[in-house]
Amino acid sequence: MTPTLAAAFRREMDAARAAWAAGDADTTFGFLERAHILGQRHLVPHILTHLWMLRVGWHRRDGREVFGQLLRLVATVPGALFGWVPAGNTGGANVSALRPMPMPPEFAHHFAHVSMARTVLVRLAALTLIGVLALAGVFGVMEWRRAALAEDLESRPPGTAAAQVTSLGSTRKPEIISLVNCRI
Repeated sequence: MTPTLAAAFRREMDAARAAWAAGDADTTFGFLERAHILGQRHLVPHILTHLWMLRVGWHRRDGREVFGQLLRLVATVPGALFGWVPAGNTGGANVSALRPMPMPPEFAHHFAHVSMARTVLVRLAALTLIGVLALAGVFGVMEWRRAALAEDLESRPPGTAAAQVTSLGSTRKPEIISLVNCRI
């Protein structure tokens, strides 16, 4: 978050807190919607605005808002991970969480260089690279372990190979053991 964007976000959150302290839930929510527009591309500010919106919804006894904010809180992490945040979205339950909305003119300069498509593509590429490296690491460890075991077997003196299993035993009567004792 750039310093100017962070300062703008703080101003909106401070105004929301002041309205909350004055007991004005409607004004509080309006400032939270503005803060959401500014902070939604950054995980912690995004979560903070939705927590505050949840608080206001709870105070108003607005079940739709409470439920909507709970869903949005769950969606903030994948949204941040993949960069999927619709520009201008105010974050309330009264609008679709996926719908881009008109950007307030006073905020437009903060987002002039932002492209959601580019952000999503860059993040997908980065996540793909991380996944490939993780898989390479797992297979590398497996190969290292296989090579170490092969080296251990090759380094043993002749005649000291591991004992072979000759019999696994037998059973005369197959039996099924119940792991759960449940009477219906």
